[in-house]
Amino acid sequence: MTGYSAPGDTEQEYSTTNRTRAELLVNGVYPEKVRDHAAEVLEGVEPGVERYRYAAALTEFVYENVDGTDGESNKALYRPDYVLDHGVESDCEDQAVLLASLLKVRSFKTRLLGVVDEDWGNHLMVQVCFPENSVEDLQGEAQDFYSAEVPRIRFQSDGSGGAWLLCDPVYSPVVGCVNEEFFQENEGGELVFNEDTRYDYFSLEDS
Repeated sequence: MTGYSAPGDTEQEYSTTNRTRAELLVNGVYPEKVRDHAAEVLEGVEPGVERYRYAAALTEFVYENVDGTDGESNKALYRPDYVLDHGVESDCEDQAVLLASLLKVRSFKTRLLGVVDEDWGNHLMVQVCFPENSVEDLQGEAQDFYSAEVPRIRFQSDGSGGAWLLCDPVYSPVVGCVNEEFFQENEGGELVFNEDTRYDYFSLEDS
């Protein structure tokens, strides 16, 4: 995966290659191609508070059923329905775009998050937005949904009542997990980037 901008970089400072790659990732989200898959995954699942269990079931599905490439990055981006229909090995880009497609088809407010770290390299994840005042209740939903003990849900506040929860299907099935390769958390449970982590958000609102 190509690099992303460092904090404070402007859109104009993207190289042509990076900008093209970012557009490819955003345009790779095809909700209509995975509609039936999402419905199948969610059959029999109760939505829970703010439909958290729907997001959890979709994230868990990608985590458990899509084979990774053991750190090797594909040169091409697979379309989400192709990953599902053919069972191909996929990297973090494929898995993030697939999960974003599954979430979007269920009308979740979703964005892609790209990070670059000198030690850990490049990585792509998904974030899904919930009301910030529901985070405590979402913690209870997480404990009930997942069979294992779930650490405290972490989030990034959008400053206007929204809480962006991390979904990283390469790393964890938990919506609201923290990947410590790139993040820390403050005392309030909010995620903050590690000092050496560069990052950028890719909006999917118009995709």
